[in-house]
Parts: sequence; C-alpha cells; structure tokens
Amino acid sequence: MKRFLSLFFLMGALLFAACSDDDSQAPQPDETPMLVVVYPIDGLGDRSYVDNIYRGVEKVALEHGLKVQHLMPYNYEEGTAYIENFMKSDVEEPNRRLYIITEPTFEDLVVRLAPQFAESDKRQLLFLETRQEIPHAHTLYLPFYGVNYAAGRLAQQMSDVNRVAIFQANEQLAILQEATRGFTDGFQAGEGESLNTYIMDEGFLGFSMADKLYQEAYRINDLFDLVLPLCGGSAQGLFRYNREYPTNSFYTVGVDADMSVYSDRVPFSCVKHMDRIMQLCVEQWLEGELPSHQSLGLSEGYTELVLAPQYEPQFAAQLPQVVAEAIEREAAFESQQ
Repeated sequence: MKRFLSLFFLMGALLFAACSDDDSQAPQPDETPMLVVVYPIDGLGDRSYVDNIYRGVEKVALEHGLKVQHLMPYNYEEGTAYIENFMKSDVEEPNRRLYIITEPTFEDLVVRLAPQFAESDKRQLLFLETRQEIPHAHTLYLPFYGVNYAAGRLAQQMSDVNRVAIFQANEQLAILQEATRGFTDGFQAGEGESLNTYIMDEGFLGFSMADKLYQEAYRINDLFDLVLPLCGGSAQGLFRYNREYPTNSFYTVGVDADMSVYSDRVPFSCVKHMDRIMQLCVEQWLEGELPSHQSLGLSEGYTELVLAPQYEPQFAAQLPQVVAEAIEREAAFESQQ
C-alpha cells in the first residue's frame, strides 16, 4: 500500500512538473475559425431582417464552436473604418475568418477591398443582397419580387381591402423597388387598382423612423385598408397603432420576418429566412464550398409568404396556387435583370 501511494505521489509530481513546464511556454495561437459580421447602419434591434441575421449567426457559431465578432456602425464612415481596420489587423492571425457584410451601402467598399482576399485561403468575404458578382468575394442575393407578388395577390382577394399604401424607406435600394414592383404587379393582376407609394427618407433613416410612422398611422387610417411597410424597424410604429386600435385599423403586411406576433391585423408576412441563410453560408464556408455567387428566392424556400394562424382558414386553400404563380413571375422577372 505504501509503495502504491509513493508511486502515486511520484506520478503526481512528474505530472505537476510537466504542467509547470507547459505553463512556462508561450501560449499556443488560437486557431478557432471566426465570423466577423458587419450589420446595417444602426440596424440591430429591428425585430426583423437584421435581428434574424444575428440569431442565425449565433446559432451556427454555437453549433460549430466558432468565435464571432459583431459590428454595428452608426454611419457609413464608422462602418468603413471598422471593416478596413479589422482587415489590416488580422492579416497575420492563424485562424480562418469569414467577413459577412450585410449593409448594401458598402458595395463600393467591398469591390475596392475584395482584391485583398485573392491570395488568402484563410480569409474570405461574403457580401449579402447584391446581384453583382464581385471578383475575390462571395455574394448572395435573395430575390424579393416573388414573395411580394404573392402578398399582393392575396391582398387583392381580401373583400375589405381596396386601397393600399406602400411605405418605402428610400429610393436608393434596388431591393425595395423590386419588392414594390412585385406587390404592385400581384395586386393589379386581379382587380386591385388603388395603390399609393410613399418614400420615407432620401437616405437610410427611413429604416428607423417608427415614431414618425406611428404618428402617420393616424392620418392614413381612414385613407387605406392595408399597408405594406418596406422600411425595416420603422414598421413597428404601424404595429403599435394596430395593437391600440385592433378592431378598426388598417391591415399591415409583415416584412422580412413573421410579424403576426405583434398584431392581430397582420394577415401574412413576406419572410426572408436570414437565419437559415446564415446557417447555409457558414456551413458552406466551413466545408470549403461557399459559391462565388448564389441567388435564393421563393422557389428555393429562403423567402416565404407566411400566413398568420388566425388567417389560415381564409387563405390556406388558395395559397399554393398563388405561390406557384408567384414563382413563375419571379423567374420571369429575374431573367430580365
């Protein structure tokens, strides 16, 4: 027994000495793959598109044991500095890194910086929401025509919807123009005709003007039966008004995420499954199979017209036909771009 204890303590001493020697050595470099995500300007907290990206990134990072750096600039200049500084500082880092830039206004910057990734097998760049193929970068586009076309077709079939307003955050983003065109074409494919489009801001403040849109709701309530808010977080102003006047306010279409949880006046939502997109792209990157460009819309299931549960009896029967028609129209629209 004493021999056993002596041997035990001897092994423990050797193990302690070995650990002590290891502790004296320089720490090993961290080679954990890393995601660096640059969000739209002042975008986090919109409860829709940007927040879904965040959830998707966090989920896939947890599943695969990845490190994540979240960056949300408050203006274009700050975002440019973020991106350029991170790219300069991590050149010698040993781990693989994927930069995910989700702000459309950074497209010119991405085109300028992309050549830095030409010779690197550890650093790659993914830019969302562009049809443009950028050398040395990976790009992705989610067509928004089809799902909005489907929403317009359903809106036209609602017996108490005759007058529609579209609130578009600005005129600069092609994706907003595309969504407006899709809904308009769908609404007018039947007998719907009364449709007005309002531009909220010349720049990008139109995505964060919930208070203004809440005040605007009082004016438009007697003018329109349904509103399509293509304006990100600003739509929360409409949902607030819907909640306060649940029986006699206009309908509001959910955009980017299922918004039926915010109001009983949301019959359906034009959803972009950004959480699924993040899962897909990060796993493609980890496997070395991230395409140089991909376009994923209604036919691929990454955009979807989601019915609110209480409206399913009203729309469920015609939804498959409407979606099939919308897929065909989206394919035709995309072929012309």
